[in-house]
Amino acid sequence: MFTERCAIEQRMREIREERRDLQQEYYKLMDRLRELDDGYFCTSPRKGGIRV
Repeated sequence: MFTERCAIEQRMREIREERRDLQQEYYKLMDRLRELDDGYFCTSPRKGGIRV
């Protein structure tokens, strides 16, 4: 029998999965920002390069 308790537990599972997916996406985006920053700072005038 599907009760309110079952519905709540199911929704909690869904939220955990969504949170995990969002966390993975967040870390991917953070890594990409770091890559972009590394490229930017490696070519900055302070290091003898030109800004892109």
